[in-house]
Amino acid sequence: MKEFIKIQDKNLFLLNVEILGINEAQLWIGPSPDGPLDNDDQRVLNDRERHRENPERRISGIEAVDLTVSEKFPGWFEVDTSAWVSGIYRFNIHSKSGVEAPNGTPLRTIRDGEYS
Repeated sequence: MKEFIKIQDKNLFLLNVEILGINEAQLWIGPSPDGPLDNDDQRVLNDRERHRENPERRISGIEAVDLTVSEKFPGWFEVDTSAWVSGIYRFNIHSKSGVEAPNGTPLRTIRDGEYS
């Protein structure tokens, strides 16, 4: 894989589908490179539940965005950031629930064990 990520435009970046080797994925986005404290499973589960109840809070906890291969940019997932508040983010790309990705790594935490 030559490139993992491409910045396409001010509100659009692309992720190479070869990262996982599948055509559908989820991008998990966190609000900063240092947090939230991912080692506290129960706190993260509680934060996700609060986010579902109050969806106008954008990227305030970990959020999962479904990705499919782009029609405009074959071989890439498109990520539109126009709804994101300015700031620094961190992200992980995962297969969808119950799908093992050829290039993925099995996760071992309670909350994420079904992803790769």
